Amino acid sequence: METFFEEAKHYRMKGRFKTEFESLRDDFITYIIGLLKEGIFHRKFDNNELKIFLTRHFGGFPYLKKKLKL
Repeated sequence: METFFEEAKHYRMKGRFKTEFESLRDDFITYIIGLLKEGIFHRKFDNNELKIFLTRHFGGFPYLKKKLKL
């Protein structure tokens, strides 16, 4: 999480990311999915429950769905 804050700070100061944006986005998505599967944000989800939850409540978050291979 600290890395993401450092990247955000760098972006706000310089107007660009230190690392490649796609790589940063993929790492962040993996991190968020991990938190959801562990029950940190809400409750523990398996892949199918997570797909349904994201689609029903958040419009699916296209990049999260892609990572889960919907």
